[in-house]
Amino acid sequence: MGIPLQIKYTDGGDLEFISLCSQLDEYLNAIAGGEEHRQQYIPHNVPSGVCAVILVYLQNRCIGCAALKPYAHGVAEVKRVFVLPEYRRHGAGRYLMRELERVAERHGIHTLRLETGAPLFEAVALYSAMGYQPAEKYGPYAELPDTGDCICMAKKLKKEGP
Repeated sequence: MGIPLQIKYTDGGDLEFISLCSQLDEYLNAIAGGEEHRQQYIPHNVPSGVCAVILVYLQNRCIGCAALKPYAHGVAEVKRVFVLPEYRRHGAGRYLMRELERVAERHGIHTLRLETGAPLFEAVALYSAMGYQPAEKYGPYAELPDTGDCICMAKKLKKEGP
């Protein structure tokens, strides 16, 4: 994108974040064939519980979001990463993820984890290009049946400890 992106730091109660999360859910429903095919994931993808939200703007329009959710000491989960479809393939997702990693490091996070779906090719490609590696299922995803749809990834940001 030739036009500079702007960032807003906020929380899970931000109305623009909630709107983007709703659009993300609609997008995921379309890919999965309806909400009924995503029932096991929905409880783990609500805006509550996130500790940091980043919104990205292009010419004063909110075009994407990403959030962190505490997982364990020094570990956070990447949540609700979404860029409006018409703004993809121009670096907004990478920009969001880089900023999310900077925020995580400032908060003493040394490892980021995430869960994504096999049909989300663009997301898997972005995370892989940014150094996220396949990881074992964790937390609520460890209990899910192994259908091949659930992909967990992780990235070490810096060494643990001081």
